[in-house]
Amino acid sequence: MPARAKEVFQEVQQEKKYFLQLLDAVEDALFSMDHDGKVAWMNKAAERLAGESLRKFHGKPFAELPVDGHLKEIWKRFLGGERIRNLETCITPHPAVGKAVHGTGLPEAPPCAALISCFTLADGGRLQGGLLFVQDVSEVRRHARDRLQKDSVHALAGLTASLAHEIKNPLGAIDLHIQLLQRLLKNAHFPGHGEMDEMARVISEEIHRLDRIVNEFLTSVRPIRARRKPESLNPILEEVLRLMAPELEARKVRVVADLAPDLPLLLLDRDLIKQAVINLIKNAQAAMENTGRPGLLKVGTRHAGETVLLSVADNGEGLPAENLAKIFEPFFTTREMGTGLGLTIVHRIFTEHGGELVLQSEPGQGTDFRVEFPLHEAAPRLLASPPPDRTPRG
Repeated sequence: MPARAKEVFQEVQQEKKYFLQLLDAVEDALFSMDHDGKVAWMNKAAERLAGESLRKFHGKPFAELPVDGHLKEIWKRFLGGERIRNLETCITPHPAVGKAVHGTGLPEAPPCAALISCFTLADGGRLQGGLLFVQDVSEVRRHARDRLQKDSVHALAGLTASLAHEIKNPLGAIDLHIQLLQRLLKNAHFPGHGEMDEMARVISEEIHRLDRIVNEFLTSVRPIRARRKPESLNPILEEVLRLMAPELEARKVRVVADLAPDLPLLLLDRDLIKQAVINLIKNAQAAMENTGRPGLLKVGTRHAGETVLLSVADNGEGLPAENLAKIFEPFFTTREMGTGLGLTIVHRIFTEHGGELVLQSEPGQGTDFRVEFPLHEAAPRLLASPPPDRTPRG
């Protein structure tokens, strides 16, 4: 081979290598199929989605890949002539992705929102194959929900915080007078005495319930001022489990703690994290009450890459899919006596710590709340050096 031709060939090969590195650096999944619908190429994101490398799937029909069934159905529709552009759906990554990231004892990779597009690859009018593009937009959707939730909380705060204070002030006076009345009734003897004493007891209970609702509301709308310092998550969880052990035992709930040793320190407000975890456990208790089977509470931690993961899971009644997006909204509750503010407070506390709260639930099976705490800001992804200058030499 002439020296110049060899040099050009090497430059083309280097440029091809750089181009493939560029595509591998893209966080969205790319599947390239030939004219027979067989896999010709996948980038790294697509390999993660399928759970294996290109080497295993090269030359196989896309329909045989262990990817989410929605992707196969959309590709089939595209082959049938349908135009697919930014079609939003929910897909579940290969189980190997969850195991690699979360480890044993924590949930696998959760379903994610994705935009799907399909394109025809042609050369001079001849069909060469097709391209399936999968863009993960779960982060965008999550931020949009967080922003919407913050806006709704702020709107409520300005309008109703003062009203809550106005309600709280006379509640104290009413409660005081009910206590005085109960003291008088305790030493009195007249017809109907027992009925009046029972009425006073019910009034007192309802006053305390209303006071609790007002207190939770004020907590949910006040700005959270976290006093964060380096802390390990495990001792906080162990303290909460000791605190709640008598209540859990009384309700016959079995607790399984799977706390990973040697967790890196996080910047935490110990009291706020305790409050959030207690709320999660109380929420789990309520969900396990009427299932007809023994309660099981699992609390786990893991160190995975640049995150520390916390999981609080129960085997309770679970939630239908339509409630998952609303569960952290203020005043949304599925319980008759619930205020709908406990999980709103939980969400605000974890968000204040930079955590991302992910919820997985299935009716009749239970619910898993997972929090991902970042260790630090993610560094930008870097590409390899660009190919050499191909300017013709003189």
